[in-house]
Amino acid sequence: MSFSDVLHHLKFGFMGLTEARNGPFTISTDIVYAKLDANIGTPKGILASNIDATVSTFMGTALGGYSVYYQDGTNFDLVAGARLWSVDNSFD
Repeated sequence: MSFSDVLHHLKFGFMGLTEARNGPFTISTDIVYAKLDANIGTPKGILASNIDATVSTFMGTALGGYSVYYQDGTNFDLVAGARLWSVDNSFD
């Protein structure tokens, strides 16, 4: 499958990143979402001639951090966070 095929089947996509600092403290979030939908012909059409396939993917990350070293634009941060990752496939 080529990149143009993927763009043709892309129904919605979003990517976003935020970061905020206040003194030595940092918070950050990262969100990615994509939904693809396609009507695919099956080989030889034995069980079905076409299949409707939908793929939805979500990834969300939240981080919190603290700068333990900062000097002349150089940081050393301790960071902890959590990530949620979900993939939903459906075939009709």
